[in-house]
Amino acid sequence: MPEIKFSYSGQEFTTSTPLSGHVKLYAVPEDYSDDGLYLATWANGEIEPVPACTIGDTVLLAHLEIAQDGKSCKRIYLAEGVKYAQK
Repeated sequence: MPEIKFSYSGQEFTTSTPLSGHVKLYAVPEDYSDDGLYLATWANGEIEPVPACTIGDTVLLAHLEIAQDGKSCKRIYLAEGVKYAQK
């Protein structure tokens, strides 16, 4: 599976992604997630997972679309201060 490395607010982490689908990174309240982040990955045709906290308390930081070959990704949205690299 392809991997994406994110960097945001002094934190770095890598996540596996579906061969074709989407990845979204959200800022969420720290009482919902200790690091204040929520990462959603899902394949095309699956239901998009979303944070189970008040929608007004979430901020979308990144949305990437993974190509069907799994070898490239398209940036749909990237907030200021967020960086990513496909591995």
